[in-house]
Amino acid sequence: MHFVNHDKDWFFACLENKPLIEKLKKISLIISDIDGCLTDGKVYYSSNTEIEKCFSIQDGFMMAKCNQKNMPHLALISGRSDKAAAKRAKILNIPDELYYQGVDKNKSSAVKEIQTKLSVNIEETLFFGDDLLDLETKNSVGLFAAPSNALFYIQDHADIIAPRSGGNGALRTILDLLLYVQNKHIAHKSIETPII
Repeated sequence: MHFVNHDKDWFFACLENKPLIEKLKKISLIISDIDGCLTDGKVYYSSNTEIEKCFSIQDGFMMAKCNQKNMPHLALISGRSDKAAAKRAKILNIPDELYYQGVDKNKSSAVKEIQTKLSVNIEETLFFGDDLLDLETKNSVGLFAAPSNALFYIQDHADIIAPRSGGNGALRTILDLLLYVQNKHIAHKSIETPII
């Protein structure tokens, strides 16, 4: 039985985009928004008014790999401040200096601050976002990526649109592609490469 695998089709279509691949090879810093990118964008309130959010294990697995030696840096910038996102960042070992919350204006300033801390330039930075505050970072990064649930006018300006929605492994697909083209993917040998 044969079935359509949209992730695989997207992945190999991206590999055929030579300008995109050349840009991905330069990336040493990935910065992601949280709500709508690492979550489904919904906010759940429990009876004690704590905010609850649902994160993807698939995203988390590959995000954790980015904290290892010789891997791209991973940073998070959120417009909101909440304990659920802070706890997720801590579980993934995102350093405090690379986790920004409550940035509800001018995320570009936070991007530039992170770039300065890590001595990373614009061409070496990828931002993953789904809304207007995120789109404002486009001129501060080499690549702007969005999940499939991003608003259409955000997608219109994205260099890459993940085949998945936020909270459903969207960042994982971007990380899989990035690490694969940089020969750093842990499953590199398992991914069949078409003859190009």
